[in-house]
Amino acid sequence: MKCDVERCSTGMVLRWITAAGMCVIALAGLLKLADYPAFMQSIASWRSLPAWLKAAGSVAVPIAEVGIAGCWLLGIRRDLCVVLGLVMLTIFSVAYAWEWFAHGTPHCGCMGVLTARVQFLDTAQAVLVRNGLLTGVFVAALLGRPRSHPWVHTRSPALMIGGKRGFTLPELLVAVALAGTLIALLLPSLSNVRRGGRETVSLSNLRQHAATLAAYAGEHRDLFPYLTDPNATWSVIRCESAGIVVTARYFEAAEVWWIGLADGYYNGNWRSPTFRSPLEPPEVTGGSYVLSCTTYALPEYFTSENRLDPPSQLRPVTLTSVLFPSAKGVLTDGSCDNADGGTYERDTARFMAALADGHAAAFDAARHLGPQLGPGDGPYLAYGAHWPWWVPMTHTYAGVRGRDVR
Repeated sequence: MKCDVERCSTGMVLRWITAAGMCVIALAGLLKLADYPAFMQSIASWRSLPAWLKAAGSVAVPIAEVGIAGCWLLGIRRDLCVVLGLVMLTIFSVAYAWEWFAHGTPHCGCMGVLTARVQFLDTAQAVLVRNGLLTGVFVAALLGRPRSHPWVHTRSPALMIGGKRGFTLPELLVAVALAGTLIALLLPSLSNVRRGGRETVSLSNLRQHAATLAAYAGEHRDLFPYLTDPNATWSVIRCESAGIVVTARYFEAAEVWWIGLADGYYNGNWRSPTFRSPLEPPEVTGGSYVLSCTTYALPEYFTSENRLDPPSQLRPVTLTSVLFPSAKGVLTDGSCDNADGGTYERDTARFMAALADGHAAAFDAARHLGPQLGPGDGPYLAYGAHWPWWVPMTHTYAGVRGRDVR
């Protein structure tokens, strides 16, 4: 009888440890699904996996995590669930370690929307230690699971599901209480966490486009993209491979620059998701990232005392003419402060932008934004009017010689 009690006690401890491991797996899957686009982009950034495997993995991993952990917690084929969880962890850990060894620390988004707020969760050490501990738990569960004994089943009433012993009623109540507490703690910050994940994607897009602008300058006499003619009322911008043609006034090229660069720098993919900010509402279509109007005119045009009537000062400027590359914005997320779109307000706006040195960051307008030219490009509406309260960092005082970041 003493042996039976010890065996029952050991089995209960293993069962609770395994339950904790399965809860971690289930939570990871649910957090991935909570901001699925960000997880897809994380997996897409891996360089050692073929495209088809990245696409399949981004779908299979969160579904497998939720499914395997959910079945175990419900008492359905628990031994098989542990084996499948162990296989899944092993495959992912090997793939992660290979990517780390071959291409540097990968971004896996293992804990979904929490990763954007707690960046430590996505470090290589945290990922491998977490997976190692879970693997140890599952191996112990397989090797140390107690054998069935008549005393255990007759004296320990439990929920029976599919002929398998599940949780007892007290265990279920504790699990429900823990789940309710976790949900109550997460709900208040869920919207902020979700926005944080979207901001991470937007910053990644901005960095990619800033690198493209630098590549364009390297191939075009150091000039920023110059797609419209100040001597014409309307200019034509094309993506010839897709048969796309748009007309724009001079400064309106800041909104559709990506169409003109699609053939040369984006493989003709003028509908690339990287052109649209994840902060935009679903009904908004087209590009979200606005090229600074200061790249379309001489610095004197962006000073009220030296501005001349157009088009005398409307001409392209060079990347090397930027005096403060780490403080001069060249590309701004046009969705600005509001996740559901809206209007930029100087005192409250939070926005993302890429700077001339290639890095991207989030800014608070009231604390960071330097002087902007009040009249924007008006009153010359024939050249397009973009106002600084619409998209910040596009009308810097003194143009490319000024600072957007104080």
